[in-house]
Amino acid sequence: MITLAIYFVIYLIVVLIPYFFLSDVSKALFGIEFPQPSMGLLFLSFLFFPIIIKLLKISFKILVAAITFLLAGFISILTFPLKEDNVKSSEVLELKEDEIPIEIRDSVLE
Repeated sequence: MITLAIYFVIYLIVVLIPYFFLSDVSKALFGIEFPQPSMGLLFLSFLFFPIIIKLLKISFKILVAAITFLLAGFISILTFPLKEDNVKSSEVLELKEDEIPIEIRDSVLE
C-alpha cells in the first residue's frame, strides 16, 4: 500500500502536474490549449506508470535530476520576460541632456 502511495506521488510530480502546468502556460502565452485527458486514460497511465519505471530501470536519482532540470527550465522560461523588462526600463531611464527641462538642468549644474 505504501508503494502504491509512493508511485502515486511520483506520478503526480512527473506526469500530471507538469502536464497541467504546461497546459496553463501555453494557454496564457500562446493561446494553445492542451486537450484534457479522460479519466480512463489517467487511470490506465497510472496503472502502467510503475511498470514503465521498472521496465526503463530509471533510478530515483535520475528521476530527481530530471525533475530538477525541468523545474530549472520552467523557472528560466518564466523569469526571462522579467529580465528583458529590466533591460528596457534601464534604457528608458537614460535621458539625453537635450531632453531634460531647463529648470532641472540648471539646478543640476549649480
